[in-house]
Amino acid sequence: MYDGMIVQIGTAVELLTNPSNDYVEEFTKNVSRGKLLPVSVIMDQADDETRLNVTVRQDERLSVIADPILASHQDARVVDEDNHVVGVLKRQKLLDALFTDGSTRNWPCFGLHSSERIPVAQGESAI
Repeated sequence: MYDGMIVQIGTAVELLTNPSNDYVEEFTKNVSRGKLLPVSVIMDQADDETRLNVTVRQDERLSVIADPILASHQDARVVDEDNHVVGVLKRQKLLDALFTDGSTRNWPCFGLHSSERIPVAQGESAI
């Protein structure tokens, strides 16, 4: 609500990924995307050549799968509840979703060093 009027109705995922205006974007900017967004929201389509060593489920939250993917230094195969490949989760897309504020992170275990900046997609809110 803004000034007594409903601005947007939707799920938490909808509010984070598709805010209807600047007010909703500002209102949700400090919400942890990792705790709310499932892999399916940021995965890419799989192709016939998708052969990756790391596998995650499409319904898992980003915060749950972040450590293994970032530590593996590679993308991950995304599967559904029947273990069928439904997509690919790009490591860079995971970084962009988790760290939309553009801050520098020092996570040597993930292969990121204090001198490196994590690229952030322009135009995204810092959620």
